[in-house]
Amino acid sequence: MSEFSTTLLNIVVLGPLRIAKHTIDDPRFGPMKGWYNPAVVGQIQMSQLYANGEPGMFGYMGRDKLTGPGRNNFDLALLKTFPLPWFGSEHSQLQFRLETYNTFNHTQWSGVNVGCSGSVPFGQSCGSVVGLGEVNGAWDPRLIQLGLKLTF
Repeated sequence: MSEFSTTLLNIVVLGPLRIAKHTIDDPRFGPMKGWYNPAVVGQIQMSQLYANGEPGMFGYMGRDKLTGPGRNNFDLALLKTFPLPWFGSEHSQLQFRLETYNTFNHTQWSGVNVGCSGSVPFGQSCGSVVGLGEVNGAWDPRLIQLGLKLTF
């Protein structure tokens, strides 16, 4: 499993923070994959903004509280080398290569929106922020590469 950093200033945890996969109806992009419940994170209280060294002065969410989407990737290569009679004693060869990346075309999510915008009032949940908790990217789909290599 990959981890994404959740070290965010001015963020507090309001409930149990864990992975909760779901679908979010984004007004701009339609149905999107969600990774966690954004209602369990919120802005800090106004009293926590004092830089007095007290615990929680910048929020207390902590680092790496969520584990990001994992990666399940398979790359395969098929190679065949044919000896060629040309160039005399130099042992020339022709190699055919077929390489596939993400062979089984499995969707692999690459990031999650974890920031709470500044428009949320102090002490309030970030659940109303559009896009919070959404998966915002994916690794490359299946790629196929053909090659021909002549060695002499």
